[in-house]
Amino acid sequence: MLKAATFFYKKVEKKDSEGDEPEFYNCLKSYCVFNADQIEGYEPTTGREKGEFGTVERLEEIESYIKATGAEIQEDKDQACFYPVSDHIDMPSKDLFFDNGQSATENYYAVLLHELTHWTGGAKRLDREQKSRTDKESYAFEELVAELGSAFLCAQFGIKQQGRDDHAMYIKSWLQALKNDKKLIFKAAAQSQKAVNFLNEKAGV
Repeated sequence: MLKAATFFYKKVEKKDSEGDEPEFYNCLKSYCVFNADQIEGYEPTTGREKGEFGTVERLEEIESYIKATGAEIQEDKDQACFYPVSDHIDMPSKDLFFDNGQSATENYYAVLLHELTHWTGGAKRLDREQKSRTDKESYAFEELVAELGSAFLCAQFGIKQQGRDDHAMYIKSWLQALKNDKKLIFKAAAQSQKAVNFLNEKAGV
């Protein structure tokens, strides 16, 4: 039976890093990978066959709103992310969103509105400071702004929200940032409302 070796490499942040700058160590692992066609009795399945994925329906009200803001959205990408340098938003394929207590449609638009809130902080707009993940508190603050902005916009459009898998990671960083600054939640809420007001003005709402 033919097999191939594949390698996984990444930098991992040390949990007990000292000082302001995070410390990292290198992680390298190797795996043996077999071709599925060579394994007897193995029936590969996809998430859609198991009923894990839903169907994202186009919501014209939100689509028109986003178009009016002028934000550039690039679809079918690897992840949802706003890129300040190129000033555009990447969104994954709609086929990758789940029905998990709320519909795939609601999940998709909640994520898109989160990234749209990040977009408002671009240098050409509200010029909100957006630092990399290595600056943990600034990054946590911006994520909190975006998540609150998404919540405000979801409420505006009648979209139900439910916690996502990445929320645990975000909440951990938020808690540390909130511990260091008791007024952070109020600052973030103010910035989120400012972002929503900016978007509503651009969209003529």
